[in-house]
Amino acid sequence: LGRSSQPPPAEFGGSAATVLDQFRVTVNQAVAAQTGGGSVRPGASAVAGRLGAAAGVPGADSMCPSLTFKQRLYGTVGCFCVGFVFSLMGTLLWWTGHVAGFALLYTLGNIVSMSGTGFLIGPRRQLRNMCKSSRQYATALYFTMMLLTIFAAISGWSAISILVFCILQWCAMVWYVASYIPYGQRMLKKILGNMVDF
Repeated sequence: LGRSSQPPPAEFGGSAATVLDQFRVTVNQAVAAQTGGGSVRPGASAVAGRLGAAAGVPGADSMCPSLTFKQRLYGTVGCFCVGFVFSLMGTLLWWTGHVAGFALLYTLGNIVSMSGTGFLIGPRRQLRNMCKSSRQYATALYFTMMLLTIFAAISGWSAISILVFCILQWCAMVWYVASYIPYGQRMLKKILGNMVDF
């Protein structure tokens, strides 16, 4: 009773590669609909709009709105890879005794990696997410530690001081990332509490 005679849509069936391809097609349809370059099939507009917003299409504070979803993924993965290379180069500098260079490259790697998500959700939306009440203190702590690390490195502070700031920056990054995980910070508090009690 009241059921449609049309078969259910098959957008999200099949293998992981097929699902990714169909997700990309849906996002591209949303881009085309919002930019006047095409149309979205009836019944899929709501889904396309939500997927498009998640992928940073126009209307979601997009960065480079002409990019396709695949190109956005390339940009995100590329930023993560560049950030990893910077951190790796910093580690090599650490082993050669250049502590200040290590601190600068390590911090730069974190900044580049964090910027990668701007390709998917857009920089403005990313900033709004970072400044939400649930993670504004974690964001402030993370950026403060990065700034202090850079300041200590370029001011010629001792290697121990720079290392301490790098460790604090890593701890702040873990706390910041945990703010995006449901109950993540609460779990960290419980783990730390158990470690202290032990």
